[in-house]
Amino acid sequence: MTNILAKTLSLLTTGLLISCGGGGTNSSQDITSDITIELSSIKVVNLNGITPTDTIILPSNEVYIDWTATILDRGNLPDKDTDRLYNAKVYLSDDQSVSSNDLLIADNNCEVISSTHACATIGRITCTYLTAGESVFTCNSVGLNSIDPLVNFTSSTTDFIDLIPKSTNVLVEACLESDSSNCALISHTITLN
Repeated sequence: MTNILAKTLSLLTTGLLISCGGGGTNSSQDITSDITIELSSIKVVNLNGITPTDTIILPSNEVYIDWTATILDRGNLPDKDTDRLYNAKVYLSDDQSVSSNDLLIADNNCEVISSTHACATIGRITCTYLTAGESVFTCNSVGLNSIDPLVNFTSSTTDFIDLIPKSTNVLVEACLESDSSNCALISHTITLN
């Protein structure tokens, strides 16, 4: 009798859990998203330097900047292509945070794991410091024959460079295109001469 009563209670409890939606989740009803963006590395190389790690940038030097971005939705690559898009802005900054005092030297539209975008999981640009004797930074995408390349993005350094040599930070700020408040930031220190 006790065994029959225990089985009956077990069946009733299981029935209540199923009818109330307990006992598991239905992922098709889960419409929330946890898309995140991360920057895991930054590399700044003076292509005219004595060594590849030379971070002293002289007039007319060409500087190679790259970064690695990852966009995940709950640990996986987002299903929709539009969720894989991000905007990467590259600044020169006196500190390690983005502010109105920083000099924007590049503004790139990117897509992770893209083979067609100029800026993809790894964003790559080259910049020339004091281009043609002018007080400017001029930056270009490494993949100019791709979708959305950065072409001759020029920024005046006149107001930014207040002394020579100047120690500054190269900041890369990457923000999701679908949520511009969802950003990641990474920095690397250089010296402008």
